[in-house]
Amino acid sequence: MRSPERIEFLSDIITAAIEGGIGYWSECVSYSWQDSPPTAVINEIEPHDEDLGELFITIDTIAHGLSVMKQKYPEFYKVGMRDADLENDAGEIDATLADDIVQCGLFEELIYG
Repeated sequence: MRSPERIEFLSDIITAAIEGGIGYWSECVSYSWQDSPPTAVINEIEPHDEDLGELFITIDTIAHGLSVMKQKYPEFYKVGMRDADLENDAGEIDATLADDIVQCGLFEELIYG
């Protein structure tokens, strides 16, 4: 079970990704930021491998992305992301880091950018 602070942190990363981070490789089909927690549905503009259709971004996607970042990309995880993750402080997560987290949450790796 996630604390309200954790839910808000993960939700803020979704907002940063949708409103600024992932627009260069995806198109937002639907985004509900008023829901708590927010959800988004996206399509890749040019699929990296095969067309996966609509991709769903939820707080579970973000939590998974943070875990993948920690394991596979420790050099990126340490730059601002680690402290933000530990302290539930999304103020340290800019659009670029939010993009990386979403990519890892959806694809298990960094593909774009």
